[in-house]
Amino acid sequence: RLVKVAKACGGGEGGSGAAGASATAGGAASGAAGEDGKKKPARMGIGVDGGFDTEAFETLETLRLAVFGPDLSALPDLVPLDCPELPAVVVAICEAIAAHQGTDARANAEAWDAEQEKRPSKYAKDLKQLPPTRRVSPNPKDWRCEKSGDTQNLWLNLSDGFIGGGRRFYDGSGGSNGALDHYLEEKAKGNIFPLVVKLGTIT
Repeated sequence: RLVKVAKACGGGEGGSGAAGASATAGGAASGAAGEDGKKKPARMGIGVDGGFDTEAFETLETLRLAVFGPDLSALPDLVPLDCPELPAVVVAICEAIAAHQGTDARANAEAWDAEQEKRPSKYAKDLKQLPPTRRVSPNPKDWRCEKSGDTQNLWLNLSDGFIGGGRRFYDGSGGSNGALDHYLEEKAKGNIFPLVVKLGTIT
């Protein structure tokens, strides 16, 4: 498997621009100017009026080949494409895969507007919602994954109010997987609670 690692750099000194964009995306943006004098995004979008400026960031990409062993549940070895032990034909195939990007995909990367892509989920029509037994604090500092205690990347289940961590990626990074584990545990009991929303993204 070919893995593409992207890192956004830009904004102010010390990489503060990337951190500022992340914080704005998680909450309500006022559109006021930030500490660096630049106007903060007031719309969840990229390359659109009021959204994030695509020219404010430079994306650095690193390609690595994920090599899996006999145990597919184990984490793979991530091998850089400039590794001298990789056969030239393997490197050429990886580079061809990375370069295979159509014009539609590039256009989507340059301009994206969340408000134009709001579509009702098919699971919302007959969503089961239990009587409320949990109270979600209005203070984000109080939010915790109910399984791991994580305070980042948290998701609220819209059926029973459970707060769980986001997905854990194949390389061990990402969230605690609390939200998905809770869904699977409830599904095993016959309860289908399929919808979650990321805390901090709705008002």
